[in-house]
Amino acid sequence: MVIVGKSNGRIFRPSSPDLNWANRLCGWFVDGIHHVTNFGAPLGFASLLYPFTNSEGVVCLFMDDSMQNTAPNIYQAVMDFAKAHELEIQDGDKDAQ
Repeated sequence: MVIVGKSNGRIFRPSSPDLNWANRLCGWFVDGIHHVTNFGAPLGFASLLYPFTNSEGVVCLFMDDSMQNTAPNIYQAVMDFAKAHELEIQDGDKDAQ
């Protein structure tokens, strides 16, 4: 699934305009993801959860649906964040953007 950094059609901007919310969110969970996957990735992001910028220049977060079973606490925390900030949640992978 993809969480798009838009809320009510507007670009999501946390309190600090230079804050990349997706990088920060991934950073919070990197240890948990590493524990689940047993491998690292650039910047410590696993292939299950990583930030990217879509073709419109909007910061997004890809989260593999398998995390619902392999890392349910992380999955729920990310979903709670997205819902609390009314971010767009789309099914599919980042290539569907």
